[in-house]
Amino acid sequence: MSIFIPILATFLFGFFSLICFYYTFKPYKDDDESYLDLFTYDFGFLAIMSMFFECILWVCRKLLPQNVYVLIFRIISFLIGLIMVGVSIVFWLLF
Repeated sequence: MSIFIPILATFLFGFFSLICFYYTFKPYKDDDESYLDLFTYDFGFLAIMSMFFECILWVCRKLLPQNVYVLIFRIISFLIGLIMVGVSIVFWLLF
């Protein structure tokens, strides 16, 4: 029973980290309106995840200069992905 918890956490947080790394390494152009279109057509948790990253990009776009907001967004999404991988590793160490 205790092995199922780390496996479930690995799949769950691993999937979230893959989404974060996807947003980190996806090419971006200034006129690209479909930058965050990975799961926007879906309803449910994947759409919530996509809306979360859209909000982060919107905040970065409004608060930061135009030449650095994409870089800051990529750094933030990369750090969130690393946190998700770290949470998955912690589950393996605890159980």
